[in-house]
Amino acid sequence: MINKINEYQYLLIEAHSWLKEGNMEKALIPLRAGLRIGHENNFILPDYQWDPSVLSHLLALALQSGIEVIYVQSLIRHHHIKAESHELESWPWPIRVFTLGRFEVLLDRVPLHFARKTQHKPLELLKCLCAYGGQASQSRLIDDLWPDSNGDAAEQALRTTLHRLRKLLNHEQSIRMKDRYLSFDPGFVWVDSLVFNRVAHLPDATPISIQQALDWYRGCFLEGESACWVLNFRDRLRAHYVDMAEQFGTLLEQNGKWQDAAACYLKAIEAEPVAELFYHRLMICYARLSRRTEALFTYQRLRHALRSHLGIGPSQETSLLYQKLIAA
Repeated sequence: MINKINEYQYLLIEAHSWLKEGNMEKALIPLRAGLRIGHENNFILPDYQWDPSVLSHLLALALQSGIEVIYVQSLIRHHHIKAESHELESWPWPIRVFTLGRFEVLLDRVPLHFARKTQHKPLELLKCLCAYGGQASQSRLIDDLWPDSNGDAAEQALRTTLHRLRKLLNHEQSIRMKDRYLSFDPGFVWVDSLVFNRVAHLPDATPISIQQALDWYRGCFLEGESACWVLNFRDRLRAHYVDMAEQFGTLLEQNGKWQDAAACYLKAIEAEPVAELFYHRLMICYARLSRRTEALFTYQRLRHALRSHLGIGPSQETSLLYQKLIAA
């Protein structure tokens, strides 16, 4: 058993050495072998021998590569390791908040269910923090959530609601209060809209990260909510989504991947049913794929969506494309 433990440790050290040299391909070989031994023998790494940042890097690579995922997640929970990047959705976040297309909170992968008396104010505080990018001043939160309260009464209401929210989330550290600001602890809380927003602002986002971000966007932010602080963030996220989906679809078209581009635009239409750009590009993709009937149907679908939601018709450019397809 001692030899197995030593081999386990040695292989992970070797993987770390290759990573330090920037050779990910070679690092994966000892990493896969070492974690297999660890899983088979249920080994737990001793805290005193490993720097948390080194472990975070190694285990993130393992999750990205699909290596011993369940075992790796158990190591992360055991050592309370914080993730280096919020883009890694397979990291076992204690708290996950979904706000795009639905509102749902998962605590250790289990949906949060409310008692008979739903705690509206704590959830409203959670949503408000999401809308402000995961951090907001106390004064801004009070103005938005307790506009009719003043002074000490308003601050007490915020403190009470924060206490109730932390209790609801079952993690005291999940929301920090410092220098009159409230913020999510990034080591505990993962929010789909915040991760999407971060990728949208990356100046050098890769096609893979853009595609992943597009997958997170499953509808508008906090659908059904109408507060000003919701609408502002919703509009910004929607604009980012349209830009990224167009960028990714155009890249696929340029590479001649018309089927993949069509799939991209179809998904975009499901998320943003009145974004005419995606219907137009989808019609072009179908035309290139010799699927004329589907291209014509896409135009009719656009007409119906625009009339139902906005009371308008398609643009002249899209209508001309439709006429060309009819005449073809």
